[in-house]
Amino acid sequence: AVLARDRAAAAVADTSESRILRQLALDSRLRFADAWPGDSRTPPVLLDAAETLFASQDLDNAIVVATRALDYADSLEPAQRRTAWVVRAHARFEQADFVSAEAAYRSALLDTGPSDALLAELQERLAASVYEQGRLARETGELSAAAGHFMRVEQLGFPNTATPIAVHDAAAVFIELKDWSAAATTLVAFRDRYPGHELGHDIAERLTGVYLEGGRPLDAARELAAIAQRADAGTATAARWQAAALYRDHGDRARGLAMLETLAGSPSTPADEAMRAREQLLAAALEDGNSHSVTAWREAIIRADSAAGETRSDYSRTLAAQASLELATPVFEAFESMALTLPLERSVPAKKQAMERALAAYERVAGYGIDGTSTAATYRIAELYRQFGAALMDSERPELDELALEEYEFLLEEQAFPFEEKAIEIHQVNAARAASLVFDEWVAKSYRALAALMPARYDRGELRESLVSQFD
Repeated sequence: AVLARDRAAAAVADTSESRILRQLALDSRLRFADAWPGDSRTPPVLLDAAETLFASQDLDNAIVVATRALDYADSLEPAQRRTAWVVRAHARFEQADFVSAEAAYRSALLDTGPSDALLAELQERLAASVYEQGRLARETGELSAAAGHFMRVEQLGFPNTATPIAVHDAAAVFIELKDWSAAATTLVAFRDRYPGHELGHDIAERLTGVYLEGGRPLDAARELAAIAQRADAGTATAARWQAAALYRDHGDRARGLAMLETLAGSPSTPADEAMRAREQLLAAALEDGNSHSVTAWREAIIRADSAAGETRSDYSRTLAAQASLELATPVFEAFESMALTLPLERSVPAKKQAMERALAAYERVAGYGIDGTSTAATYRIAELYRQFGAALMDSERPELDELALEEYEFLLEEQAFPFEEKAIEIHQVNAARAASLVFDEWVAKSYRALAALMPARYDRGELRESLVSQFD
């Protein structure tokens, strides 16, 4: 009857009649198994029935019949036992009973050889059943259990598509649990084992947050540096600034300075941000007392501002002006230190050349048009002229008789006077800035210089009268 109904069902089209015949064939199998449980044909008949029930989505009965077939486990071939376990595992999986599904898949794999065509599929289904236990636990708020299930997927010991997803999700659960150490370990493991996986695109960002929360700022800084290597310009700049601050604030000054140098040198760094990095590098060199680096960074600031083109800003011009002013100082000091000695035909031209170099340096400073540095440059230019005139008057005198010496002094005064006049004129330019509400230490110094050079005009005290005297 079983065989006849199978043939009858196979002989007709897929109609209501064929469905009736297939149901009759199923009924015949179950009746056969009930009637002759000890017959050698009963186990395969039960397996056929179990597979038919599963195919028709009659899951409960498929499980019952597959379990009956397993009662004959000792007499079944390995492939038959596996079929029973697979039917049972698949049905439990469909019912979302993932614990029972896991157990059934494990049993099915015991009867599956390493070269069996079904091995990879059964391993995938076992991994999925363990993963789904983690997913359900996470959905119901059982986070520790969820993390445990996700990590069990990785511990299964065979390759499958669920493992990287499970490791990734385990890291997310550890973050929810605020278990920063486990989260960091899991994220690093994911990145090391699955470098090309689509879920790994934000591992560095997530690790940065985990390291910061877990009190590992230097590790966070390293992740930020890695982010900057592949991010867009804006993100890269922000990541580098944060990394530099973390290195600086947590004891790795060398790496912090290296990050600032990267910011200063990267073409993707916006002009003002790169200039800010140079400013901090200059401050670090000043702090270290490294005169070579100080000069190098001042020159770098000036070059960067000069090459900035349309991105040049008041900020970059101000920094460049300040750097130029500082670089002019040793040139001024070199001029200042040169005394006029005999023979004057040698020392005067040398001092004049030093003066011209200093004038050129301060004129460059004034050319930036920044109030704070322009007033300083103007004062220094005036002082160059004043000091050159004063140096002429203080120069070493040749041995001459009284009349010749008097004539020599007159000639010196004649030579020095234009320089003093030029100094007065330039100091007056500086002092006049006060009328435009620009008054700083350099304007004040120009006023004091004018008081010494022209006391009748600039060194007058206030005239005061008491109220009483006005009515006497």
